Amino acid sequence: MNNSEKTIDFLLQNIEPLNQVWNNKIEKVFLPLQKEYRHHAFNDIIHDIKFKDYEYRNDSNISILFSHFSPMKYELEALEMPLYISKIMKNANIDMCYFDSRNRISNNKKCYIFNVKNGNLTSPKNNFNKKYDLIISKSDSLKKLRAFDAKLFKESGKKININDMNYTPCKNHGEDYAFKFYEFYTSGGRKFTNQSNDTRKKQNYKSYNIISIVGTIVWWKGQLEWLEKVDPELIKDYIIVLYGNIDDYSYYNKIIQVANKKKINLLHTTYVNPKFLCDILTYSKFTVMNPYVDLPHQPTLGTSRCFGESLSCNSYCLLGQTYNKPYIEKIGKTSFVPENWLQFTKEYDQNSSTSLNLALENALKINVNKMPWKNLISIEENCNNIIEKCLNI
Repeated sequence: MNNSEKTIDFLLQNIEPLNQVWNNKIEKVFLPLQKEYRHHAFNDIIHDIKFKDYEYRNDSNISILFSHFSPMKYELEALEMPLYISKIMKNANIDMCYFDSRNRISNNKKCYIFNVKNGNLTSPKNNFNKKYDLIISKSDSLKKLRAFDAKLFKESGKKININDMNYTPCKNHGEDYAFKFYEFYTSGGRKFTNQSNDTRKKQNYKSYNIISIVGTIVWWKGQLEWLEKVDPELIKDYIIVLYGNIDDYSYYNKIIQVANKKKINLLHTTYVNPKFLCDILTYSKFTVMNPYVDLPHQPTLGTSRCFGESLSCNSYCLLGQTYNKPYIEKIGKTSFVPENWLQFTKEYDQNSSTSLNLALENALKINVNKMPWKNLISIEENCNNIIEKCLNI
């Protein structure tokens, strides 16, 4: 049994309701999405997804392409936004595409194209339309699209990058408008949120003394720096669990050394399937994020997917910030926190042990189960806002 399996085994042994769902399913805990959902690229798929119904509708008879939205993930920037938009825009023609530059699906094809209908159907197609009225992109996917089909790029209408991550290499690829880092954020996906809601409805549900830290083990995620500054006495009754593949083994080894020296109850597992991550976050009282920016190319961070997913699991977030440094735009700190998320987030100065531990001490006093989680903006409300802004542009 490797270390990741030992971590999962420990969690299952100590969280009985988690064990009831995942016992004898260790292979599914680590199941890669490209294996679980690879068939989405080749078949008509009716997706089992139950979006919340809002009155917002748009009758525009236009064609929209979602550029580089993965068919293998249920989240806003993958399957869920195109599916939801096809539900509320019945007269629109909705396509999405995915550039498989890393051969995650196959070695034979670099671009997969899908038509999206009725809020639940994706159908593979061989070619793009001749042009689209609107292209909605993210990261540097407009660069990929123009390289793949320059004529389509030239003849199509408005191109909007909803998430360039405020990162220089993702900017200025022919977009007519790019959402600012404080205009876009990724709410927890509908399938993710529904699963967490179902878990919390179970008899005798409770959250456990677990602090989850999600993300690749690498310097800019800041796991080591958080462990170096945290007061071990404050978390002596908690288990700290890191979820993420190891990008830097030197950095990882320092994490282990610090945890051992301070006698912190630390566990680590590499990649886990989103279904398992959803369950364990739902049983975790807190989530920690302690990111650093990549200066000068990324002077401020927008909100991460892990942030939104943690909140959708009702896991209170502790978020490290660096304040008033050069290159920090507008908000004067490392990461932007949407107003709707502020009451579920405790921010602290990540460069100050005093600030970090005071924030942690205050958070530990909060009864997270009695917070107004129902007030969180939903993925549907978020998508309504995004598409309305795109159409106005």
